Amino acid sequence: MLDVRLGRAVAANGGPRASYAPLVGPDSIGSDPIAWAECLRNLVGHDTLYLADLDAIESPGSPPSPVATRLMAHWLTRGRTLWLDAGWTDASPPLDCDHDRLVVVAGSETLNGPDALARLLAVYGAARIIFSLD
Repeated sequence: MLDVRLGRAVAANGGPRASYAPLVGPDSIGSDPIAWAECLRNLVGHDTLYLADLDAIESPGSPPSPVATRLMAHWLTRGRTLWLDAGWTDASPPLDCDHDRLVVVAGSETLNGPDALARLLAVYGAARIIFSLD
């Protein structure tokens, strides 16, 4: 799992998200989300990444943040699977991505109830939805 906020990979340690500090790595990584995603992949050997886009989660109904969009493109074009939690409230607007390796994480924290989950299922299909009980 990788959390991103304000364009950086952050250490989600509970409490207010505004207090999450950027991850600190070697100079070659810094707090760059793509570098951290690759580092995690190399460390654990899995091609599936759970990405929590905290900017989008904190602004329910907004599209994924630019850094999440870049990481999504980077990850998916390499044939990997991305679970994206981006604060969906509903199925509208749908992501501009028809990639079968993109899994939408629908969190109870931001989702506008069971009907919204049903609409997400209709748009993306059951195989591409994970429900997160926050």
